[in-house]
Amino acid sequence: MRRITSLVTLLCLTFAAAFARPALASPSPLPPQIAVWSEFMPYAELTPLLPELQKRAVSLYLAVRESSLDSERELDDLSKLLQQAHRLGVEVRPWVLLDEKAGYWSNKWNYDETEALTLKLIQRLTALGFKPSWIILDLEPPPSQLRALSARLKKSDLPGAWKILVEASRNGKISEARAKYRSLVEKLHTLSIRVHAVANPIILHDFKTGKSSLESALGTPVRGIPWDELSFMVYRPEFK
Repeated sequence: MRRITSLVTLLCLTFAAAFARPALASPSPLPPQIAVWSEFMPYAELTPLLPELQKRAVSLYLAVRESSLDSERELDDLSKLLQQAHRLGVEVRPWVLLDEKAGYWSNKWNYDETEALTLKLIQRLTALGFKPSWIILDLEPPPSQLRALSARLKKSDLPGAWKILVEASRNGKISEARAKYRSLVEKLHTLSIRVHAVANPIILHDFKTGKSSLESALGTPVRGIPWDELSFMVYRPEFK
């Protein structure tokens, strides 16, 4: 019971306030890299802002929705954005967003869909003349799980939150998902594409314990995968 209480308390603290801490100690400090994450702004509205990113040496981490890859208009807007970014020397790193019914973000329940969409993205961008050098994988629980957890925590319903986490942990094997995502990263490496993963900071608890309790409950396999870069969110709406 003490272990259950501590995990749920940790979850509540994470959703109550943002915290930032290094994921892994770096033996040799790297120069800071600044980037903006764009998940909702249309490509056509982003393109005029690229000179501002250039002036500030800021990279663009760009969400590409599943529906965008099948829309001629959105692909055309994306192509214009990438052309302008190339001319200005602004780095663009794309990441895929699935349909919400498929889980939206990448997690242990949709690795097949994530792989298929990631490879489709690379194919589309390559056809446009912009093969990516980086791909981002945004590892998060599906929105439905986050909404359910937020609703329980707003009511201080810790048993209800714990039940959601237990059921999610039992639904799908984290070891299988870890192996699948490792295979995807290795496949991208053979294409000379590096991979940046981003995840919720609560799973840093698993780095400390060496277990996969929270990785499994949140469906986000992170450890044991050869990411080229790994970062953790310091802000989400749920952290308020």
